[in-house]
Amino acid sequence: MRLEREAIHRFVAHLEGEGVLTVEQLTRDRVRGFQDDLADTETQRGARLKAQTRRGILTAVKHFLRWLDREDYLALDLARVVELPKRDRPLPRDVIDPKEMKRLLAAPDVTSRLGLRDRGILEVFYATGIRVNELTGIRSADLDLAGGFLRVTRPKGGRQRVVPLGRIAVEVIREYLAHARPELVGEDDVPQLFVSRTGRALDNTAVEWMVRKYARLARIRKTITPHVFRVTTATSMLRAGANVRHVQELLGHRSVATLEPYLKLTITELKDAHARYHPRETLASSERQGWDGPSESDRHEAGVR
Repeated sequence: MRLEREAIHRFVAHLEGEGVLTVEQLTRDRVRGFQDDLADTETQRGARLKAQTRRGILTAVKHFLRWLDREDYLALDLARVVELPKRDRPLPRDVIDPKEMKRLLAAPDVTSRLGLRDRGILEVFYATGIRVNELTGIRSADLDLAGGFLRVTRPKGGRQRVVPLGRIAVEVIREYLAHARPELVGEDDVPQLFVSRTGRALDNTAVEWMVRKYARLARIRKTITPHVFRVTTATSMLRAGANVRHVQELLGHRSVATLEPYLKLTITELKDAHARYHPRETLASSERQGWDGPSESDRHEAGVR
């Protein structure tokens, strides 16, 4: 309640500063003006207000305007004018680094049927970044090993896309199809590519448990899930300079905006690397203490009098 009161007081103070002293003077443009002002507001440290903070303030203002409308103080429903900013997407926390990934992919015992199956699952996750419910839905008929492609179907809505598998994933799947899957399914006609020890279709929980098991065997202390593979695939490709649209197609996102967390991560790393290794930045860091401006010779050379 306290935060809501503070938000409303902030709204009212803004209106008073704009000369709006009565409810009758409140208009759509005045409400939009408050939103614009809020978007430009900076903290004491000079940073813009986070989307979550602005969202909380505007939500309280929206409720306040709805109350005014219900009580017939307004001629128009101005609550409709308030547009809540999208929530900040958090940066991915657990990304598997190359050394960890190498250990993780090597963890399954490929001399066993289930180990070979599990290696195939891990390779597909890393190669394609598909969701766990997409992986459990893969059918043998979805494979094009000669071309190195996989048809993926999104359970929600049934949308399909074709993604590249990569050479290593193709080789592992060939081994699994030749030496493990036939013995697992026996005489049964099971369409799913990856099956359980009893020859049945795998469920999401079984796959998630399997991924965590191999993360422990690989001595990875991070929380590793199928989604972390997805994050790692996207982040690794963007770090290497992949086109954002291509990564979007690979992951099956409708909008490039969904990749914003991964882009933020790579840009943050780029900024850190720039600060650490760019000659101008390293020079500035070493000379920042006690620098009083250009020397007399520098000023003369630059034509400064």
